[in-house]
Amino acid sequence: MLSTLWQDLTFGLRLLGRQPVFTVVAVASLAVGIGLNSTIFTVVDALLFRPLPVRAPEQLVTVFTTGEDGVTEATSSWQDLQDIRTRNTVFTDVVGHTMMFAAVNVAGERRLSFGEVVSANYFSGLGIAPAVGRGFLAHEDEGEGAHPVVIISHRLWQRAFGGRQDVLQQQVLIKNRPYAIVGVAPETFNGLMPGIQAEMWIPVSMVEDISPAGMNDSTTSATGTTRLERRGMRWLFMKARLRDGVTVGAAADNLTTIGSSLEREFPVSNRQRQLRVYPAASVRFLPMVDRAMKPAGVVAMAAVGLLLLTACANLASMLLARGVARTRELALRSALGAGRRRLIRQLLVESLVLAGIGGVVGLLLATWATSLLMQARLPIELPIEFALAFDGRIVAFTAALSTITGLVFGLVPAWRASRTDLVPALKGGSSTLTAGRRRFGLRHALVSLQVAVSVVLIVAGVLLGRSVLAASKITTGFDTGSLLVATISLDMQGYDDPRATEFFERAVPRLGQLPGVRGVTVSDRVPFSPNIQSTQISIDGRPDLTPEQGLSIDVASVSASYFDTMGVRIVEGRAFDTRDTPDTPRAAIVSQAFARRYFPGESAVGRRLRVGRQTGRVLEIVGISADYNQRAVGESPRPMLHLARSQRFAPSASFLIRGAGDIDAVRKSIERELQVLEPNLIFLELAPIQRLIATSLLPVTLGSALLGGLAALAMLLSGLGLYGVIAFTVAHRTREIGIRVALGASRSRVVRAVLREAVVLVAAGAIAGVALAALGSQALSAVLLGVTPFDPVSYAIAVAFVLVLAVGASTVPARRAASVDPVVALRM
Repeated sequence: MLSTLWQDLTFGLRLLGRQPVFTVVAVASLAVGIGLNSTIFTVVDALLFRPLPVRAPEQLVTVFTTGEDGVTEATSSWQDLQDIRTRNTVFTDVVGHTMMFAAVNVAGERRLSFGEVVSANYFSGLGIAPAVGRGFLAHEDEGEGAHPVVIISHRLWQRAFGGRQDVLQQQVLIKNRPYAIVGVAPETFNGLMPGIQAEMWIPVSMVEDISPAGMNDSTTSATGTTRLERRGMRWLFMKARLRDGVTVGAAADNLTTIGSSLEREFPVSNRQRQLRVYPAASVRFLPMVDRAMKPAGVVAMAAVGLLLLTACANLASMLLARGVARTRELALRSALGAGRRRLIRQLLVESLVLAGIGGVVGLLLATWATSLLMQARLPIELPIEFALAFDGRIVAFTAALSTITGLVFGLVPAWRASRTDLVPALKGGSSTLTAGRRRFGLRHALVSLQVAVSVVLIVAGVLLGRSVLAASKITTGFDTGSLLVATISLDMQGYDDPRATEFFERAVPRLGQLPGVRGVTVSDRVPFSPNIQSTQISIDGRPDLTPEQGLSIDVASVSASYFDTMGVRIVEGRAFDTRDTPDTPRAAIVSQAFARRYFPGESAVGRRLRVGRQTGRVLEIVGISADYNQRAVGESPRPMLHLARSQRFAPSASFLIRGAGDIDAVRKSIERELQVLEPNLIFLELAPIQRLIATSLLPVTLGSALLGGLAALAMLLSGLGLYGVIAFTVAHRTREIGIRVALGASRSRVVRAVLREAVVLVAAGAIAGVALAALGSQALSAVLLGVTPFDPVSYAIAVAFVLVLAVGASTVPARRAASVDPVVALRM
């Protein structure tokens, strides 16, 4: 058995070597299809499926605190985490963590860095042994600001310190404060953010030195003033390790009991707060984020899978033609005693050899593409570095995919080629007649399949592309054309509130005097920024709101010139002005959507509300603004609460500058002017607001580019397949065409007949493709803007493309058919 397989293998290699054109085309088609599948799988695997690189990941669970604002999976407070840790009977350990961005100085290089703020048991609880040094000690959770220590990533150790063993004697400056390096994480560990590379970890005791970048949920606390003291300040995610034999259901019951007791003991901060637990493997980011990402991953894998299907259909078509050409050879082998199973096995081995070579080349392409993706940078200032592992999982996926591909495109052609009519085949005279009589055979069906796949990909790509174009025309509610955003965080620079206040007071008039600047304002939140701030409210004199009425409202602290600079109208009441000082009653401006929701049929101006519940700070509504987009282009009007920055200062904020003329020159002058005031200033964002909008549309834009590229490749393969079928048909009907010409058929009639055959094939595929696209486009409905999944223009563009493909691919064979010499053809 092994000897015959070896014979089939060596024979297949020799045969492929004698047909270099066929081999190169086949391998290239497979390599592109397999390589793209492996590359997309690498990304999807890193983001959605790869197990956490920790000890016994199956024992880990994720614990969330729910909110009365309708968010079912949110962050927890440090005080609640400590109580859960001490009161539970189902966990061996409970770990807290959240993302952070910090202005750091590493080995003399000053920059922004991404990392995590973690509880001291983070590394020990996850079962991660540092490559160098130690993890955090238990007491390093205690005493705010008392333990400036840091653990750095293996990648940062190599890049900044050259992998030196004396790294434990080095320091990292965070907020201009020296942090002693006490450990280096192992090379395989990048943190708990899937697909993202963390550079450093600091203990929760140092949280006031940085800006936690995760989900922040702030409610009234009975006691405490800092993040660690306030039970109502929820900013930590939790991971817990189950005791042996404990199920997730048992853990959920235990946490329900703990949550109820916390609600009884702390009714101000823990009312209606519940604890939820999920297997850690089922939660990658947040359940609500995962629910959006998983369909996107499925769509991406399905798209590249369709391209590979097109390549398989194209190669199957080529192998069918190759099988016809080898009819005499296969008949001779059969006459010499080779059974049908033996012939099928030989042909399948040849297909698997092709697939194996294509898989190896595809793996090399995927390695290259993955390295490019890891070097890619998002269009934002924040230092996000991708962590995509190209390892045995990807190799195994590629090997399995190559094997399946070889069987898929090789089995049917092998089965067909092995059905040889022995006597006519040995005479060599009837194969062409048999082939010529088949009007719609398997090769034709394969071409129609390729066209159908092309239509599906074109429709999806055009829908997303038109969605991006439509988004650029949607009114956001304010003028985005000449608006610049400069986001800074002075607390990262070590500024206290008085110094930060002085900085902004000096900066605003200086920026306003720059050439090309028409207006300057300050806000601690910018539309379309990922920095989403919300707060709970209650209406003064009314019962507490229910979740159905909406408890959590988007909030921003803005300066008096905000609405003028943004171009947002005040439709009732007034804007903020000099009357709003720290010593006067707190003022608020709400959006029209806010007024409609909470004060239907009456004026909201003059009404009072509270941030928090009835014990919260009182605000008086002094104005109502027009609605404008906050989180996404084209979103439904969102209730919005604006607070006066003069009454609610924050050191982390954005300058919004209305420019004129050369916007890039204005941007550079703003950068220079602010760095005159603070030479070490680090910008979290410094760009036109259109870049924030483009970033918010990035999933749609990338999806459009990916599907457009795949559609182009699929059309290329479909065109090659169609050309091959028509050329094959013309070659095998040469005698018939010669007879028709001899009997008076015109050259134009012959061309029309050939083109008609091509159009019929493409039309059949286009009809099937439109039907499949109509079914599949529903998966894109959540991200489409300004177009529907059944947009007729998108479908018309797809059909027009493939009809042009039909004419283009069949023109050369049609001309060749029209040039047939009847005398020569009749002699064949």
